[in-house]
Amino acid sequence: MLDKEEEGRYRQGAEENGGGGGVFVRGPQPFLQEVLIALLQSGLDPHQTHFYIHNQVSEYDLLLREWMDLLREDRFTVTQMEAVRSQAHVRNHLLSECERLECKWYVNFDTSAFINPGVLPRLLLHSRHPVITPAIRIQDGMESTFLRDLDPHTGLSASSWDHLPLLDGHLTTARVEWHASCVKKIYAVHRKVFGLLSLHYSPPASPSLTHLSSQELQDTSVPSDPGFTETDVDESFCQALRLSGVPMMVLMEPNLGGLVNTSGHTPTTPDLVSLASNPLIWKVKYLQPDWHQILRGELFRINRPCPEVYQFPTFTAQFCEDLLSLANERDQWSPALKKDMRKSETKVEEVPTVDQYLSDLKLEPLLTSLQSDVLQQLQLLAFPYSTPDNITMALVARFQAGEVAGLSQHHDASAISFLVTLADQSQYQGGELEFPRQKCRVRPGEGEVLVFPGRLTHPKTLHNVTQGILHQLIIHFDSIRLRHFQ
Repeated sequence: MLDKEEEGRYRQGAEENGGGGGVFVRGPQPFLQEVLIALLQSGLDPHQTHFYIHNQVSEYDLLLREWMDLLREDRFTVTQMEAVRSQAHVRNHLLSECERLECKWYVNFDTSAFINPGVLPRLLLHSRHPVITPAIRIQDGMESTFLRDLDPHTGLSASSWDHLPLLDGHLTTARVEWHASCVKKIYAVHRKVFGLLSLHYSPPASPSLTHLSSQELQDTSVPSDPGFTETDVDESFCQALRLSGVPMMVLMEPNLGGLVNTSGHTPTTPDLVSLASNPLIWKVKYLQPDWHQILRGELFRINRPCPEVYQFPTFTAQFCEDLLSLANERDQWSPALKKDMRKSETKVEEVPTVDQYLSDLKLEPLLTSLQSDVLQQLQLLAFPYSTPDNITMALVARFQAGEVAGLSQHHDASAISFLVTLADQSQYQGGELEFPRQKCRVRPGEGEVLVFPGRLTHPKTLHNVTQGILHQLIIHFDSIRLRHFQ
């Protein structure tokens, strides 16, 4: 965030002319809504900022319209660009428009960049630099918002020897600004650059188009080079800057944000399954703030309602909603028969449940990531000397009157059980979990996780749900890996 002095300097500068921001949705990606909300809360002055939106994924049209309504409610000026126009055309047009309107600055924003509040205003305070980008990176890999070297053979931007050490923070230095050979995804351009270049984002014209004027080239809806792809627009911009002698800078500070890993994502891929590829943003969306505080040492946030039963505020309501959405979309709930081959194979005590296994929902990769990133941490907090590290069962169970309303007293066939409540307490009545031997009852809230011993010491009863529907995610940990049982 900006301190008071920085905010004052930013407001004073914004009042001169303000600026424009180009927001580009270039392809399918996870966490688009979170990226857009972060941009809405970035700290830009709504009275001095004009957003231009260019969306190339029709499946996101509704989400973008809703977001633009939020921008207008906050008094931002918003213009939606034609989707049929190419990236190069739209970006060239926006810089020309900013020059015509005498903007103080222009910000290029690719929605694969997730930024923290205050980052964009901070960039605009570095007005002595013509072009500057925040140093943010993909969460698993080398891709980032900048490059610092040139390939001697092609003349294109390339990674420098210090690229990873800089990103990893292994270079001990007081410098916060570094020179770059190229900036990408998100960067601020000072007004002094607008008039220096023509067709900033276009590659050199092909021979068949050299007879056209500069304005005619700009008016074409496709790039001039037939081999030119949409991924080259940033490189073309950087090449134009280098040829004109315009320096590019990188702001190196902690906690600026991160790049979204879009690999393998389609418009229908749920964000929920992206934990392995986007762990930081996934945890922002799907884990409660209290969970993060617990990991920082605030153990008082852990509740212990019964002996050796631990209650953790863990998952958000959005996690519960998205998981249930996948289960209800598949809608292949078991008929609550005691004869389940998977249960017989693993010697799980037979208690009938209406359920769907996470393997049936194609969520094995998510379950593996949950085990290492979330569940094992809860396990070690509850039982520091425990060793179970294999998931032997994971399912979503449904309880309601007229179907299976509860469970009779039973042990779990596990060393440690995790029970995640997926319903808000207002959505159902009854459904208390009782531990008779410990003489206590628990009714967890939505997204809370109960961690307790499964076998021998903690028999339990789930009392009948009398109204509404209770959904639970039930996961068993044990020290022996059992096949085909997730």
